[in-house]
Amino acid sequence: MSGHDLDFDDIVSRHWRELHLYCYRMLGSLDEAEDHVQDAFARAWRTRESFQGRSTPRTWLYRIATNVCLDTLRRDARRSSGAPPGTEPSVAAMSWPAAQTDAFAAAL
Repeated sequence: MSGHDLDFDDIVSRHWRELHLYCYRMLGSLDEAEDHVQDAFARAWRTRESFQGRSTPRTWLYRIATNVCLDTLRRDARRSSGAPPGTEPSVAAMSWPAAQTDAFAAAL
């Protein structure tokens, strides 16, 4: 399956909810997760022609969503630390809202 073969509406409807939860787990905010899922699907739409089918569309979307969320986490960490532009904080040093995520997942 290549980018030409993707039924994008079907992909969005099948994966929106799980990507929303995934972004929530990374960001700890439902509103931010919603924005980031939209950004991830917008990036996927813009780059759909580059999808070569070496992975499933789901894996491809998760990679895009991960990058969208990590970009924000790095940017926010850099702003709060006062680090000069071009230096990226370690993702391992960032806090992850596990307790909130577990409560949200249980509610689903």
